[in-house]
Amino acid sequence: MHKLLLVFSITLAMHAQTIHVDAQGPANGNGSAQSPFNSLPAAVAYANTLEGSPAIHVAPGRYELTDTLRIEKGLTLQGSNELEIDEQGWPTGNLVDPANETRIVGGPALIGVLISAGKAGEVIEGVKLRGLTFQSGPRNGNVLDFARVQDFEVRDSILTGFTTLPAMAGSGINTFASSGTIRGTYTTRLLGAAFIGAGYAGSPAEVVFRGNRAVGNRVGIFLVGTSDGITEPGDQLYAVVRDNDLSYNYEQRPSAGIRVIVKGTEHISGPGYGSTGLSTGNVHATIRNNRLVGNKIGIVIDGAFVTRQQPAPPANVCDTRTFSGLLDLSFRENTLSDSTFKPALISFTQLQTTLSVLEGNPPPYAQFQFLHITTFTIDDPDHVLAGAYIDHPATDPFVGGTCSLDTIHEELHNTLRINGSLVDNTAP
Repeated sequence: MHKLLLVFSITLAMHAQTIHVDAQGPANGNGSAQSPFNSLPAAVAYANTLEGSPAIHVAPGRYELTDTLRIEKGLTLQGSNELEIDEQGWPTGNLVDPANETRIVGGPALIGVLISAGKAGEVIEGVKLRGLTFQSGPRNGNVLDFARVQDFEVRDSILTGFTTLPAMAGSGINTFASSGTIRGTYTTRLLGAAFIGAGYAGSPAEVVFRGNRAVGNRVGIFLVGTSDGITEPGDQLYAVVRDNDLSYNYEQRPSAGIRVIVKGTEHISGPGYGSTGLSTGNVHATIRNNRLVGNKIGIVIDGAFVTRQQPAPPANVCDTRTFSGLLDLSFRENTLSDSTFKPALISFTQLQTTLSVLEGNPPPYAQFQFLHITTFTIDDPDHVLAGAYIDHPATDPFVGGTCSLDTIHEELHNTLRINGSLVDNTAP
């Protein structure tokens, strides 16, 4: 009996191991409370070798990264931040005590993402990032990437770009084939607070984005129906977006509070670009009780990167795919007001194409096609989308390109259903 208790105690200790990091720690620290690591990469590299789910406690201070910090197993990265919360329950972007800030910063030499969670070819579980400030480096790479991570968490943290928009910026939180929660974060000066991508059966994508404030970005949040950030083909996303402040995202022509897209971008890797990859995407989302005030466009629902030609070498080669998918969206109790361009936009092609039509400019139909055999089902009892501009033609308006379908105005067979009623697309 005593031997069993001893084994059980040792097992618990292994699974609850705590590693300490302090920027002011000794050069030869071992990660103990008495002798912490003074290097965050060293602490994470050590944690990656351990069994169980270690916790890394990061003391207040500034931690500059010269290379991507790679998390390859379940662990908790715990900082010392305590965010100030306003009367609506959202973080203000300020800290209760700035002297206690744990700040992870991308240095001038950093190329690419600040922190990457995931291990190539594997699914990992239980990556938790809490109480931290993350800032992209001068090269404006992404801040946090999660690939094939189940039960992830980003909580009570600040994410910010290096430069003030409209300069080039990376994105905040990117998730592909990952499930978890993003809660109580403040995000600003980034391409988007979060890009939430689809998953597949072996690593699904079920994400809750709740209680966050995303202001002053190009886009508040993207929901993406494909998993283009990884090699595995995933085309199903289940998301809950509720109780967030997604306001004042207006710096760029396509800026929006929320953008839901069927097809994401693919990694451009050379001559084979466009010949393989996902041609269908699906998003199932509940979007509830969000504040969407002062954005360029409040809500965008579109096909996104439904290419007609390959934009990588060899250039101007027809992308032979047709793109299809499904968006099943429920809107409830959202506040949408003071959009500087349009309150909402629904399009079966790429946003830039529809914007060109609205602005009276030649639309880039030769670059982006329309979706085919796609259904947008939208439940909107509060009529938050009542003022939406809708780009929903019955046939492809483009003729004359290099693709085989471009010789005729082929029928698209798309369906838009709002509150159970079909939206007519037969009018000229």
